[in-house]
Amino acid sequence: MSIGRGYFALVYLPSGDLLAPGGVIPVPGYTNRVDVFSVAGRSFSETTAMPNSHRNKSQAVLLGNGKILLAGEQYDGVAKSHLFTESTHSWSETVNQPVLDRFAAAMALLPSGKVLYAGGYNGAGNGPTYNSAELFDPATSTWVSTGSTRQAAPIPKTIR
Repeated sequence: MSIGRGYFALVYLPSGDLLAPGGVIPVPGYTNRVDVFSVAGRSFSETTAMPNSHRNKSQAVLLGNGKILLAGEQYDGVAKSHLFTESTHSWSETVNQPVLDRFAAAMALLPSGKVLYAGGYNGAGNGPTYNSAELFDPATSTWVSTGSTRQAAPIPKTIR
């Protein structure tokens, strides 16, 4: 990799290669650097950096339209989501943004092609945790609030 890091996403690209965006580095902390792992060449190469830092492998997903969606776990004081396009190695913002910058949230591609983004917490070691959820629609590149869980889950001890 262009820089050693942990807690980064690793997502299949339409080509079969892997995108490794963001993560945690010793100094200054979180990073917006991005690498692509060539499966055939068994090597990493750096590509276009993300507009904001990001960490957490569970908050990146390959959409049915071939783009990668990333959201949450940002340390730049923003709550933005971005799309990566492999053919141009470029990043773009979604039309609107998630309501919350969720840390340790769940992100899942639904059979409808939409993405459920739920739970998580505010990034502080003692919470609060969220019981809300949002849906991302790749057809319109927009987020909307949706249902919620009965109660927020406690913050896992490994994150505190």
